[in-house]
Amino acid sequence: MKKENPTRERIVECAISLFNARGAHSVTTNHIAEELGMSPGNLYYHFRNKQEIIRDIFARITARFEEVWSLPAESDPEAIAALYESISEIYFSYRFFYLELPSLVAQDELLRKEYIANQEAKREQIAQVVAGFVAAGIMNEPEDERELQ
Repeated sequence: MKKENPTRERIVECAISLFNARGAHSVTTNHIAEELGMSPGNLYYHFRNKQEIIRDIFARITARFEEVWSLPAESDPEAIAALYESISEIYFSYRFFYLELPSLVAQDELLRKEYIANQEAKREQIAQVVAGFVAAGIMNEPEDERELQ
């Protein structure tokens, strides 16, 4: 297992905080370095640019969603509420990403490709959850594939 680099971790956590507070569009790598009290060169040793930091953050978002979606599928109301609460917490923790999603993916082709692949995988997971809800009698079966999508 790969050991996490504490400096990279500090950079990413600081970036998330600054991006959520000010917007990713307003925060530069120099702002992040200044907030951490490190030189820009030290930051660039760990991340070549802001897009790399944002890709790292997206990997974290994806991992958090994988944790939530990998929990045993329960169909009781409390479990459904807990699922939605967990999902909402992820969206809130990384709100800058979703608020600025169109510009972030427009500026970074690699992030765009990763995001699209992730969305396709999520559609499959959501379809499985819906099938579970249908089987449990919580939802009516979608009339067709379009309605499911």
